[in-house]
Amino acid sequence: MKKLLSVMLALVLCLGAVPALAEDTLYSFPALGMEITLPENAKDIGLDVIAQENLLNLTFQNDEVFTALLLVERMDTETYNLYFGDETLAQQLRDMGMRILGRQEGYTYYAFFASDFENTADYFTNVLGVDYSLYSADTKAQIEKAIPAVKAASETLSFIPIVPEEKKVGAFTTTDLEGNEVTEDIFRGYDLTVINVWGTFCGPCIGEMPELAAWHKALPENVQLIGVISDVSVGGNTDTARGILEETGVEFVNLLTSEGLYPLLNMSQYVPTTYFVDREGKMVGDAIVGANVDGYKQFVEDYLNE
Repeated sequence: MKKLLSVMLALVLCLGAVPALAEDTLYSFPALGMEITLPENAKDIGLDVIAQENLLNLTFQNDEVFTALLLVERMDTETYNLYFGDETLAQQLRDMGMRILGRQEGYTYYAFFASDFENTADYFTNVLGVDYSLYSADTKAQIEKAIPAVKAASETLSFIPIVPEEKKVGAFTTTDLEGNEVTEDIFRGYDLTVINVWGTFCGPCIGEMPELAAWHKALPENVQLIGVISDVSVGGNTDTARGILEETGVEFVNLLTSEGLYPLLNMSQYVPTTYFVDREGKMVGDAIVGANVDGYKQFVEDYLNE
């Protein structure tokens, strides 16, 4: 559950009356399929909107805190049903304040609004997992005054047609587990690279490792498989990761997390998530969320036979 909410903050307000609509600013995010309107003075009072491929956050920031007061997430409906199809869990999420905004083009949109809570402290505790009492009185006062603007903005949220953006793994520099420097040039020698983003804390990730290890040895010469260890950064302790890979027989390259890989990791709402990229690092097809080696194999077969 924490992953569902925290990946929105990796990541990562209104003094007086809300301005008239004519003074507001419309923010459109075609790749996400949503738009929202903020008051003209939003930045002056600490409000900003941040959007990524599957996330939209209305954030508040001052010298003490950077946090989200409105969280919107988009998930493909098949994956949503897989994770949250159980009615008991769905009810628990609704009890926490989650709203289903709607569905379009195969996606389900859901959100948490600070303005939905009578007690702002409950929003921070139940949704963000943050102790609201730790904030200074001044910060709490600013947040409380911001809530009407958050509510006004939330009422402007609407769907727009989705216009996909070209997705690409940008330039990066990192190291593998052996300390060798690795850049985006790792893609250039292969028609297709399979990138498996995993974590040492993730049971399903570890569970599929032996099958990935065997598949790696059977891949054609123009396809490579690499791993990205989401919770081990360059310079961090690699003992646990090394132990997992040794025990599961993995011999393919595994990269440590670095700043240049943050955009990729921010797209990974859950682990394992597996991406497919061409020689230039451009993503082809859709990412596969969850352990699904048969799905990876089928994608590679279909891609090579196109």
